[in-house]
Amino acid sequence: HLDDSNMKNLLFSTPPDSPSAVLVDAYTQWCGPCKLIEPLITSTAEKYSNQLSILKYDVEGSNNQDLKVELLLQGVRVSGLPTLILYWEGEPVASHSGVISEEGLED
Repeated sequence: HLDDSNMKNLLFSTPPDSPSAVLVDAYTQWCGPCKLIEPLITSTAEKYSNQLSILKYDVEGSNNQDLKVELLLQGVRVSGLPTLILYWEGEPVASHSGVISEEGLED
């Protein structure tokens, strides 16, 4: 899970042996649509494991104030749930809010 304690290492830097793409899945425990796309996120993680890292971000988590500020500074807004944010080499390049299909996720 992504939070203040690990955001710099997991999101904004890419170790040489890890994928350059990171998909952040912003969710909450009570979000029905978030639970609905969970199997899709899991299958995508397996399918693209050598190209893509997937990080879960609980927007209501207790240790994510700095992460929220950093996302806002980068122009990333989590305005609906679930929100998926694609990072490439530490920079946000795409985002999507709401339920998404497998085809939409792969685009």
